[in-house]
Amino acid sequence: MEVTKDGIELKDYKDMPGLIWKSQIIEHDYVATCAGIDDFSFLWFLKNVCTHRDTLSHENNRFEGERFKSLQSVIGHLMSNAYDPAYQKAIILSDSALTPNPEGGTGKGILCNAIGKLRKTTRVDGQSIYFKSQFALQELGLDTQVVWFDDVKPKFDFGSLFSCITEQYSFEKKHQQKVKFRPDTNPKTVICTNYAVKGIGASHARRRFEFELLNYYNATFTPETEFLGLFFETWNENEWNLFYTLMFSCVQAYLANNSRILPYESETLERKKLVSELGREFIEYADQLDRDKALPMADVYDAFVGELSDIQKRSFSKKQFGLNLKRYCEHTGLKLEKDTQGNIKTYRLNRVSV
Repeated sequence: MEVTKDGIELKDYKDMPGLIWKSQIIEHDYVATCAGIDDFSFLWFLKNVCTHRDTLSHENNRFEGERFKSLQSVIGHLMSNAYDPAYQKAIILSDSALTPNPEGGTGKGILCNAIGKLRKTTRVDGQSIYFKSQFALQELGLDTQVVWFDDVKPKFDFGSLFSCITEQYSFEKKHQQKVKFRPDTNPKTVICTNYAVKGIGASHARRRFEFELLNYYNATFTPETEFLGLFFETWNENEWNLFYTLMFSCVQAYLANNSRILPYESETLERKKLVSELGREFIEYADQLDRDKALPMADVYDAFVGELSDIQKRSFSKKQFGLNLKRYCEHTGLKLEKDTQGNIKTYRLNRVSV
């Protein structure tokens, strides 16, 4: 199957460039169809994860419409094997909830399994991965097209993937030589997490695209509950054809946007990233500090560390507190000023007029 921005065409293997891995061949006689796709359960699943269940507005909401189009391009990016050395990004799938203990169940795993129905996907346990081990990625094979890091924790070392994302993955199996992918066959990367993956700055930004699934589904209300059946396991021939048609259309949407992922607006993503970087306790403390008022530095610092354990106090210096406060103000649109009134050094968290 060859998918371009202009169409979808079945071709003989001999007419395709290069060789096809046997493990990447899908045993299915595809019949192109769009009949009934508007009522297709998996299409509604994709729309639902872009919708808050208490609003049920779907495409009528501008932000959710943008999010759905962005999701289509995310799927297209992971499915496409078009190689652009200037645009190599890991997809980070997370929940939009701001709760301190997110429960998951929003549909991230279903999305990755859907990708795995068309692309050879290798799942890596995100909880136990240890990148310093020479065998950290031994599950990979040269036929791997997508690397899926599942259920990663807040301390996941995204920086260890920099060279894998922009250059090439490599892996080593026990008693075998280390193997590297060619850049043009390098697998795509998708990361699933219930938290925000740490990392700020240009190096992180150009290597990641973060997509949040909204809270339509949860641990008790699942797609199986809504659609009365398991995706993939209970589908008939026509449903599989609709699924392939839908996924191919996502590739087309991605290619039509010059092989770029469409952005969307998020009210929670930056907040979650800030919490992962600075800590929930610090954010909640900074939220209640007075604005547009001189605050004695020593008092502000002492009031915060007074609630910390002795171990935490030793690792949280006044300098670190000031750096955190500066980052907090940058995120929240405040201007942090340091001044001296008499002999007292002060902070001012000033609101910025627009």
